[in-house]
Amino acid sequence: MIEKFEEEFAPLMEHCTGCILVGDMNMHHRKWLRFTNRHSQEGESLHKFANDHNLMQRVSHPTRGAHLLDLVLSDQENIHISHVPMVADHQGILLEMTVGV
Repeated sequence: MIEKFEEEFAPLMEHCTGCILVGDMNMHHRKWLRFTNRHSQEGESLHKFANDHNLMQRVSHPTRGAHLLDLVLSDQENIHISHVPMVADHQGILLEMTVGV
């Protein structure tokens, strides 16, 4: 799964100055994501992908119950993450950043 994503991601990055990946990723990695109840191979693969592409995980609180499932991965430093009211059964995430031209 991550391998296919990385295959599609690589050509896109050739034309970009930065990257923000946002989503309900349902990945589990005890050390990296902290708020998870298990460790999975998919979580390990996503962690390696993020490290290989210098992407930091920016969400620091649980987003569904006691678990962190909704991630913001980015190589941009000027990102501010806030939690907003619930959307269905997930904590909403507001991503704000300043972009210069």
